[in-house]
Amino acid sequence: MALVELKNIRKTYHAAEIVRGVSLTIQPGEFVVFVGPSGCGKSTLLRMIAGLEDISSGELLMDGRVMNAVEPAGRGLAMVFQSYALYPHMTVRRNMEFGLRLARMPDAERAKRVGEVARILKLEPYLDCKPGALSGGQRQRVAIGRAIVRHPKLFLFDEPLSNLDAELRGHMRVELATLHRRLGATTIYVTHDQVEAMTMADRIVVLRDGAIEQVGTPLELYRRPCNRFVAGFIGSPAMNFLPLTVVPTETHEVRVELAGGVSLTLPIHYQTRLVGIPATLGIRPEHVRIAHGDEAAFRGNVLAVEHLGALTLVHVRLPDDRMVVIQAEGDADLRIGADLSFAFPAAHCHLFDAAGVSCALAG
Repeated sequence: MALVELKNIRKTYHAAEIVRGVSLTIQPGEFVVFVGPSGCGKSTLLRMIAGLEDISSGELLMDGRVMNAVEPAGRGLAMVFQSYALYPHMTVRRNMEFGLRLARMPDAERAKRVGEVARILKLEPYLDCKPGALSGGQRQRVAIGRAIVRHPKLFLFDEPLSNLDAELRGHMRVELATLHRRLGATTIYVTHDQVEAMTMADRIVVLRDGAIEQVGTPLELYRRPCNRFVAGFIGSPAMNFLPLTVVPTETHEVRVELAGGVSLTLPIHYQTRLVGIPATLGIRPEHVRIAHGDEAAFRGNVLAVEHLGALTLVHVRLPDDRMVVIQAEGDADLRIGADLSFAFPAAHCHLFDAAGVSCALAG
């Protein structure tokens, strides 16, 4: 297990700064996921940790040792790529033991390690097969196995599941999480898929434009996003956002007015800095409540209904043509064109100022 420290790491290509002053500490045995949209710098940051990209400035430390100038082979890590990177002319056994052969490991020890890893990953029946005879999931397990046999202190994964279909991705997420618990090695995992991040990580690092937006556990980021970008990126389906006007009060509450004359009172402090400037209310689809009678603050027209089995996503058009997505029960009987009333529970509302910064989370 390795302690990894990034201190003001920067990467510049042709005067363009791709990674902008990233500082982060990853504890031994921790599973940390770098997540963000395409082009945010997450893979570049991973490759700098691996030694495959030079660090323009800043320091990378592993267990207290500065690694900036250390070759990849001397960093005690193993990396699994999106493309598997298997040798097509070699058997599974040969692929898995390739690095051990280069290290001149004795035959008996090499065979023991490959056998142990093959049992863990359920690859024993395929040891004498070549990669071309395997499915995508089996090939990815071989790539993971090739990393494990080296007994590295640090595992790096660069979008390893993106080439797999949805069902297999779900299965492999469980396998990787189980494997991490069993091995206990420090793991850094890069993905653009926030579902992978939420289901696998001890902590998530949300990146945008080469900088860290927020670091926290999956539930911390879900419940208390620090800004509108994180709020919209974490969670599926994405959070609803509606423009609002803050009305000053003499209490420790905020009264907000939304389009259509709807008014809500939210138990949030710091309302004075929002008065008179554009602001945004956010609420997740799973927190919107289909309502009746006096509690129905909003009314709209059902534009689309997506039945997904255990849940139903309802797309509702408001009178001002804005859209709200509501997550309802799977057996919800809602029809396109019908009028629908719903409410925003105050305890689940978020407020963001004109810059997109979170003011506070209700509740």
